[in-house]
Amino acid sequence: MSEFQLLKVSDRALFWYEVAAYIAPYATVGSFILSGLSLHSEHAQERRLAEISRKLDEIKMLIIQARRALEEKLNDIPIRERTGEVLGIEEALNEYRGLQSQGVLDNIITDSAQTKRKIKAYIESEDTPLSYLAAYCGLYITLLPLRIAGFELFDRPVDQINALVSDELQDIVRIESIAIRSAERVGASRVSPRQEETFLFDELGPVYGTNFFVQVDNARRTLGTFIPRYGNLNELRAAAQDMRDAIAAQKAAEAAAPFRRAIDAAKEAIVDIG
Repeated sequence: MSEFQLLKVSDRALFWYEVAAYIAPYATVGSFILSGLSLHSEHAQERRLAEISRKLDEIKMLIIQARRALEEKLNDIPIRERTGEVLGIEEALNEYRGLQSQGVLDNIITDSAQTKRKIKAYIESEDTPLSYLAAYCGLYITLLPLRIAGFELFDRPVDQINALVSDELQDIVRIESIAIRSAERVGASRVSPRQEETFLFDELGPVYGTNFFVQVDNARRTLGTFIPRYGNLNELRAAAQDMRDAIAAQKAAEAAAPFRRAIDAAKEAIVDIG
Protein backbone atom coordinates (compact mmCIF):
# COMPACT_ATOMS: atom_id res chain seq x y z
CA MET A 1 0.00 0.00 0.00
CA SER A 2 2.97 2.29 -0.43
CA GLU A 3 1.45 4.26 -3.31
CA PHE A 4 -2.12 4.28 -1.94
CA GLN A 5 -3.51 3.82 -5.43
CA LEU A 6 -6.58 1.66 -4.93
CA LEU A 7 -7.95 1.84 -8.45
CA LYS A 8 -6.57 2.15 -11.93
CA VAL A 9 -8.32 5.14 -13.45
CA SER A 10 -7.78 6.90 -16.74
CA ASP A 11 -8.96 10.23 -15.33
CA ARG A 12 -8.00 11.15 -11.77
CA ALA A 13 -11.02 13.43 -11.56
CA LEU A 14 -13.17 10.27 -11.63
CA PHE A 15 -11.28 8.55 -8.82
CA TRP A 16 -13.95 8.87 -6.10
CA TYR A 17 -16.70 7.86 -8.52
CA GLU A 18 -14.69 4.71 -9.29
CA VAL A 19 -14.17 3.97 -5.59
CA ALA A 20 -17.90 4.36 -4.88
CA ALA A 21 -18.77 2.11 -7.81
CA TYR A 22 -16.24 -0.48 -6.66
CA ILE A 23 -17.41 -0.79 -3.04
CA ALA A 24 -21.15 -0.90 -3.77
CA PRO A 25 -21.48 -4.52 -4.98
CA TYR A 26 -19.52 -5.88 -2.01
CA ALA A 27 -21.77 -4.32 0.62
CA THR A 28 -24.79 -5.32 -1.47
CA VAL A 29 -23.67 -8.97 -1.47
CA GLY A 30 -23.69 -8.98 2.32
CA SER A 31 -27.23 -7.66 2.61
CA PHE A 32 -28.47 -10.08 -0.07
CA ILE A 33 -27.13 -13.06 1.85
CA LEU A 34 -28.55 -11.95 5.19
CA SER A 35 -31.95 -10.80 3.94
CA GLY A 36 -34.44 -13.60 3.70
CA LEU A 37 -32.31 -16.39 5.15
CA SER A 38 -33.96 -18.38 7.93
CA LEU A 39 -30.96 -18.05 10.20
CA HIS A 40 -30.79 -20.16 13.35
CA SER A 41 -33.72 -22.26 12.07
CA GLU A 42 -34.58 -25.76 13.19
CA HIS A 43 -34.63 -26.93 9.59
CA ALA A 44 -32.49 -29.88 8.57
CA GLN A 45 -29.12 -29.19 7.00
CA GLU A 46 -30.46 -30.19 3.56
CA ARG A 47 -33.13 -27.51 3.70
CA ARG A 48 -30.66 -24.89 4.90
CA LEU A 49 -28.34 -25.85 2.03
CA ALA A 50 -31.18 -25.39 -0.48
CA GLU A 51 -31.97 -21.98 0.97
CA ILE A 52 -28.35 -20.82 0.94
CA SER A 53 -27.92 -22.20 -2.58
CA ARG A 54 -30.82 -20.04 -3.70
CA LYS A 55 -29.21 -16.99 -2.13
CA LEU A 56 -25.85 -17.70 -3.72
CA ASP A 57 -27.54 -17.99 -7.11
CA GLU A 58 -29.21 -14.60 -6.53
CA ILE A 59 -25.86 -12.87 -5.97
CA LYS A 60 -24.13 -14.54 -8.92
CA MET A 61 -24.15 -11.39 -11.07
CA LEU A 62 -22.93 -9.25 -8.19
CA ILE A 63 -20.03 -11.64 -7.64
CA ILE A 64 -19.19 -11.51 -11.35
CA GLN A 65 -19.26 -7.71 -11.18
CA ALA A 66 -17.01 -7.74 -8.12
CA ARG A 67 -14.54 -10.14 -9.72
CA ARG A 68 -14.40 -8.02 -12.86
CA ALA A 69 -13.57 -5.02 -10.68
CA LEU A 70 -10.80 -7.03 -9.03
CA GLU A 71 -9.28 -7.99 -12.35
CA GLU A 72 -9.57 -4.61 -14.05
CA LYS A 73 -9.40 -1.97 -11.35
CA LEU A 74 -7.42 -2.98 -8.28
CA ASN A 75 -3.87 -1.73 -8.31
CA ASP A 76 -2.66 -2.70 -4.85
CA ILE A 77 -1.39 -6.25 -4.23
CA PRO A 78 -2.57 -6.72 -0.60
CA ILE A 79 -6.12 -5.62 -1.33
CA ARG A 80 -6.15 -7.74 -4.48
CA GLU A 81 -5.22 -10.71 -2.33
CA ARG A 82 -7.88 -9.98 0.31
CA THR A 83 -10.52 -9.45 -2.39
CA GLY A 84 -9.54 -12.70 -4.07
CA GLU A 85 -9.78 -14.52 -0.75
CA VAL A 86 -13.29 -13.17 -0.09
CA LEU A 87 -14.49 -14.13 -3.55
CA GLY A 88 -12.78 -17.49 -3.06
CA ILE A 89 -14.98 -18.17 -0.02
CA GLU A 90 -18.06 -17.72 -2.20
CA GLU A 91 -16.57 -20.14 -4.73
CA ALA A 92 -15.83 -22.65 -1.97
CA LEU A 93 -19.44 -22.49 -0.79
CA ASN A 94 -20.52 -23.29 -4.32
CA GLU A 95 -18.07 -26.21 -4.31
CA TYR A 96 -19.61 -27.46 -1.06
CA ARG A 97 -23.04 -27.37 -2.68
CA GLY A 98 -21.83 -29.99 -5.13
CA LEU A 99 -19.66 -32.15 -2.90
CA GLN A 100 -21.28 -31.62 0.53
CA SER A 101 -17.92 -32.52 2.04
CA GLN A 102 -17.31 -31.68 5.68
CA GLY A 103 -13.66 -31.07 4.82
CA VAL A 104 -14.61 -28.34 2.34
CA LEU A 105 -16.86 -26.72 4.93
CA ASP A 106 -14.14 -26.82 7.58
CA ASN A 107 -11.72 -25.17 5.15
CA ILE A 108 -14.24 -22.44 4.41
CA ILE A 109 -14.50 -21.54 8.08
CA THR A 110 -10.75 -21.76 8.73
CA ASP A 111 -9.70 -19.80 5.65
CA SER A 112 -12.36 -17.14 6.12
CA ALA A 113 -11.29 -16.64 9.74
CA GLN A 114 -7.76 -15.81 8.58
CA THR A 115 -9.04 -13.39 5.95
CA LYS A 116 -11.34 -11.79 8.51
CA ARG A 117 -8.41 -11.06 10.81
CA LYS A 118 -6.38 -9.51 7.99
CA ILE A 119 -9.23 -7.26 6.83
CA LYS A 120 -10.14 -6.24 10.37
CA ALA A 121 -6.55 -5.10 10.97
CA TYR A 122 -6.81 -2.65 8.06
CA ILE A 123 -10.18 -1.37 9.27
CA GLU A 124 -8.83 -0.73 12.75
CA SER A 125 -5.58 0.89 11.60
CA GLU A 126 -5.43 4.68 11.72
CA ASP A 127 -3.00 4.59 8.79
CA THR A 128 -5.49 3.12 6.31
CA PRO A 129 -6.40 5.75 3.67
CA LEU A 130 -10.06 6.53 3.11
CA SER A 131 -10.39 4.76 -0.23
CA TYR A 132 -8.88 1.59 1.24
CA LEU A 133 -10.95 1.88 4.41
CA ALA A 134 -14.22 1.92 2.50
CA ALA A 135 -13.08 -0.99 0.34
CA TYR A 136 -12.03 -3.11 3.33
CA CYS A 137 -15.33 -2.37 5.09
CA GLY A 138 -17.14 -3.57 1.98
CA LEU A 139 -15.08 -6.76 1.93
CA TYR A 140 -15.74 -7.32 5.64
CA ILE A 141 -19.48 -6.90 5.22
CA THR A 142 -19.34 -9.40 2.35
CA LEU A 143 -17.13 -11.94 4.10
CA LEU A 144 -19.01 -12.26 7.38
CA PRO A 145 -22.36 -13.18 5.79
CA LEU A 146 -20.49 -15.81 3.77
CA ARG A 147 -19.07 -17.14 7.04
CA ILE A 148 -22.59 -17.13 8.49
CA ALA A 149 -23.77 -19.18 5.51
CA GLY A 150 -21.00 -21.66 6.28
CA PHE A 151 -22.00 -21.90 9.94
CA GLU A 152 -25.61 -22.45 8.93
CA LEU A 153 -24.52 -25.54 7.02
CA PHE A 154 -22.99 -27.19 10.09
CA ASP A 155 -24.79 -30.31 11.21
CA ARG A 156 -24.94 -29.19 14.83
CA PRO A 157 -27.63 -28.35 17.40
CA VAL A 158 -29.35 -25.07 16.61
CA ASP A 159 -28.17 -23.38 19.83
CA GLN A 160 -24.53 -23.97 18.84
CA ILE A 161 -25.14 -22.57 15.37
CA ASN A 162 -26.97 -19.60 16.92
CA ALA A 163 -23.94 -18.71 19.03
CA LEU A 164 -21.59 -18.78 16.04
CA VAL A 165 -23.97 -16.78 13.84
CA SER A 166 -24.66 -14.24 16.57
CA ASP A 167 -20.94 -13.52 17.00
CA GLU A 168 -20.55 -12.80 13.28
CA LEU A 169 -23.63 -10.57 13.23
CA GLN A 170 -22.33 -8.61 16.20
CA ASP A 171 -19.00 -8.15 14.43
CA ILE A 172 -20.80 -6.66 11.43
CA VAL A 173 -22.66 -4.20 13.63
CA ARG A 174 -19.46 -3.24 15.46
CA ILE A 175 -18.03 -1.60 12.34
CA GLU A 176 -21.26 0.29 11.59
CA SER A 177 -19.91 3.72 12.41
CA ILE A 178 -16.63 3.43 10.54
CA ALA A 179 -18.19 1.65 7.55
CA ILE A 180 -20.96 4.17 7.01
CA ARG A 181 -18.71 7.14 7.73
CA SER A 182 -16.06 5.98 5.26
CA ALA A 183 -18.66 5.26 2.57
CA GLU A 184 -20.27 8.68 3.09
CA ARG A 185 -16.90 10.40 2.78
CA VAL A 186 -16.21 8.50 -0.45
CA GLY A 187 -19.55 9.59 -1.89
CA ALA A 188 -19.19 13.20 -0.78
CA SER A 189 -15.68 13.35 -2.27
CA ARG A 190 -17.24 13.00 -5.72
CA VAL A 191 -18.29 16.66 -5.37
CA SER A 192 -15.64 19.36 -5.57
CA PRO A 193 -15.57 22.44 -3.33
CA ARG A 194 -17.70 25.36 -4.56
CA GLN A 195 -15.95 27.23 -7.35
CA GLU A 196 -16.44 30.73 -8.77
CA GLU A 197 -15.60 32.44 -12.03
CA THR A 198 -16.23 36.01 -13.15
CA PHE A 199 -17.47 36.98 -16.57
CA LEU A 200 -18.00 40.25 -18.38
CA PHE A 201 -21.69 41.09 -18.17
CA ASP A 202 -21.75 44.64 -19.54
CA GLU A 203 -18.85 46.04 -21.55
CA LEU A 204 -19.99 49.63 -21.07
CA GLY A 205 -19.62 49.38 -17.29
CA PRO A 206 -17.62 47.33 -17.33
CA VAL A 207 -19.79 45.12 -15.13
CA TYR A 208 -18.70 41.64 -14.09
CA GLY A 209 -20.95 38.83 -12.97
CA THR A 210 -20.05 35.66 -11.06
CA ASN A 211 -20.88 32.05 -11.87
CA PHE A 212 -20.98 29.48 -9.07
CA PHE A 213 -20.41 25.83 -9.89
CA VAL A 214 -18.99 22.48 -8.75
CA GLN A 215 -17.47 19.47 -10.47
CA VAL A 216 -19.34 16.21 -9.88
CA ASP A 217 -17.52 13.21 -11.34
CA ASN A 218 -15.62 15.60 -13.60
CA ALA A 219 -18.83 17.13 -14.95
CA ARG A 220 -19.65 20.76 -14.30
CA ARG A 221 -22.84 21.55 -12.41
CA THR A 222 -24.04 25.16 -12.16
CA LEU A 223 -25.08 26.48 -8.75
CA GLY A 224 -26.25 29.94 -9.76
CA THR A 225 -25.18 33.24 -11.25
CA PHE A 226 -24.72 36.66 -9.65
CA ILE A 227 -25.32 39.75 -11.76
CA PRO A 228 -24.68 43.17 -10.19
CA ARG A 229 -27.78 45.24 -9.56
CA TYR A 230 -29.91 42.09 -9.71
CA GLY A 231 -28.97 40.38 -6.48
CA ASN A 232 -26.75 40.20 -3.43
CA LEU A 233 -23.39 38.52 -3.98
CA ASN A 234 -23.02 37.15 -0.45
CA GLU A 235 -26.56 35.77 -0.40
CA LEU A 236 -26.07 34.00 -3.73
CA ARG A 237 -22.68 32.70 -2.59
CA ALA A 238 -24.28 31.24 0.55
CA ALA A 239 -27.12 29.72 -1.48
CA ALA A 240 -24.60 28.16 -3.87
CA GLN A 241 -22.72 26.67 -0.93
CA ASP A 242 -25.96 25.19 0.41
CA MET A 243 -26.64 23.64 -3.00
CA ARG A 244 -23.13 22.22 -3.12
CA ASP A 245 -23.51 20.72 0.35
CA ALA A 246 -26.88 19.20 -0.60
CA ILE A 247 -25.35 17.50 -3.66
CA ALA A 248 -22.50 16.15 -1.54
CA ALA A 249 -24.96 14.85 1.05
CA GLN A 250 -26.93 13.09 -1.69
CA LYS A 251 -23.80 11.39 -3.04
CA ALA A 252 -22.77 10.45 0.51
CA ALA A 253 -26.14 8.82 1.14
CA GLU A 254 -25.96 6.91 -2.13
CA ALA A 255 -22.54 5.47 -1.30
CA ALA A 256 -23.55 4.51 2.24
CA ALA A 257 -26.91 2.95 1.31
CA PRO A 258 -25.57 -0.59 0.61
CA PHE A 259 -23.68 -0.54 3.91
CA ARG A 260 -26.78 0.58 5.81
CA ARG A 261 -28.86 -2.20 4.26
CA ALA A 262 -26.31 -4.86 5.20
CA ILE A 263 -25.92 -3.59 8.77
CA ASP A 264 -29.68 -3.22 9.20
CA ALA A 265 -30.11 -6.82 8.02
CA ALA A 266 -27.54 -7.92 10.61
CA LYS A 267 -29.37 -6.02 13.35
CA GLU A 268 -32.69 -7.60 12.39
CA ALA A 269 -31.12 -11.05 12.47
CA ILE A 270 -29.71 -10.37 15.93
CA VAL A 271 -33.18 -9.46 17.17
CA ASP A 272 -34.61 -12.62 15.63
CA ILE A 273 -32.04 -14.77 17.36
CA GLY A 274 -32.80 -13.02 20.64
